[in-house]
Amino acid sequence: DRGATHVAIAAQGVQASLNLASSTACAGPMILDDAPDGRPPARCTVLRLGIRHDGDAPASLPLTIPDEMSFPVVSLVRLDPTSPIPQVMVSVYSGGAHCCEITSIVGRRADGTWQATPPVTEDDGNQPEIVAPGQGAAPVLVTHDGRFNYTFASHAGSYLPLVLLGYADGALRDVTRDPANRSVLEADLDRQRSNWIAGGRSEPNGFLAYAVATAANLGDPAPAWRAMLAGQDRSPGAVTPTPCEMLGQAQHTCTDAQKKAVPFPQGLSLLLVHAGYLTEAQARDLSGHTAGPGAPRYRPDFPCDPPPADNAIAAMLCSDGDAAKHQLQFDQVYYALRQQIGPEGWAALKADVIRDENEADRACGLPVPGAPDQTMPAQASACWIAASDRLADRYRQRLSGSPLEESRRDIDTHLALQQRLVELGYLPADTKVDGVYGEATRAAIAAWQRAAQRPTADGFLSDADAAALAAPPA
Repeated sequence: DRGATHVAIAAQGVQASLNLASSTACAGPMILDDAPDGRPPARCTVLRLGIRHDGDAPASLPLTIPDEMSFPVVSLVRLDPTSPIPQVMVSVYSGGAHCCEITSIVGRRADGTWQATPPVTEDDGNQPEIVAPGQGAAPVLVTHDGRFNYTFASHAGSYLPLVLLGYADGALRDVTRDPANRSVLEADLDRQRSNWIAGGRSEPNGFLAYAVATAANLGDPAPAWRAMLAGQDRSPGAVTPTPCEMLGQAQHTCTDAQKKAVPFPQGLSLLLVHAGYLTEAQARDLSGHTAGPGAPRYRPDFPCDPPPADNAIAAMLCSDGDAAKHQLQFDQVYYALRQQIGPEGWAALKADVIRDENEADRACGLPVPGAPDQTMPAQASACWIAASDRLADRYRQRLSGSPLEESRRDIDTHLALQQRLVELGYLPADTKVDGVYGEATRAAIAAWQRAAQRPTADGFLSDADAAALAAPPA
């Protein structure tokens, strides 16, 4: 009844009531509201929660100064497994097109006082659901992570990861990752995946971001990350995040670089770390995964923490392990050819490669590094990979003998052989094993060849040399 000034419910010896009354205590703060903006009025109408329990002194708690959109709701719930009596869940609606139901749990503490939790905000018009995971687990309050709303898709295309809250002795705590609540996350993931498929898989980045976050809460984000790389929407119309938004910073505090959109995987990684779904180490590990199941991890031949600014191609290589793998395969050819021609030919070779790579980027419609617009076209990664492979084949035609054998080697073996030189002490222990056979690696190969009495000590790993280097000690 919109005209009512008093409503009450009761169960198991607890009575909860909502009461509207004129008051001079208008300055707040209140349980479901901050202090009024500006100077508070001398008199206002306050919505108060009254609580009575057999044998205890009654409690009266100010909730909010309501308006015509408040729609207060009160219910008695069972959340605290240690309490013999129910708790009071009270909510008001804040108004707005999509926001928000503001909820607090008020419970009787061990000392007999009634205490309200800080408010929880949900992006709909309903009180949060309470579920019992089963197998003796305590009930949980089901809320959602609003940081995923509008971030990678429209409101309709956004999927929000669950945030499960447990309650005991007057306080809520995040129990999302408690093993007892795993079934709640799994059921929600199945349900939301079905909803997304039934909706025609529209705005895939909204669902894929949710799926990676949920998988992280379940303890194994790698398969979801690979599925995200394979299924992401790279089209110009996709919602593109900025580091400023992902880090939850006010625009005026962000640098110009932080205000520029980044590829979806990179933006998602930033949010997952900032929101606590992943550690920085986990994010770095995931960034090397490719879209294929069970695929190894690859990183480009330059630092990605952070990626170079104003360079969408570099950002793609940092976030797409498949593209990084093909860059390393081109590096195999380039550094073999560089060693074959000697220092006198290095400058000309580098100029040739830069020219050919720039032409390939233009043919794929990729943005020029440093240009104001760093928007990547659809299928940018696939086009770049194909172009890189063509360049590798072209430059490989200039190789012969041991350099040619080295350039054709499987990239994982190529990396493993460099790691073997570290293990044997021919390269320093802190060497970055990146597949780049520069001067230090060439010198290490030649030193090993001399020590192992190989037929030549030319710094190239022929197939026979590779087999000997990889063999375990006699």
